[in-house]
Amino acid sequence: MSKRKRYTKDFKLNVISMVKEQGLKQAEVVRTMGLHVNAINNWIKEYELSKSIIPSNNDFEGSLKQQN
Repeated sequence: MSKRKRYTKDFKLNVISMVKEQGLKQAEVVRTMGLHVNAINNWIKEYELSKSIIPSNNDFEGSLKQQN
């Protein structure tokens, strides 16, 4: 049985930036970075949720640390 791949907070934020700020399609990022689309969707949802509740990224970063 294989272990789950763990990604750093910086890596996740970079992927989110590629989709949200650079305007790349999720399918492009999935192919380029070798990720599963569900991972990207989850990271974006967590990021957007943390922004809507608290204007700081601290909650998002905290949730990313828990995943790592």
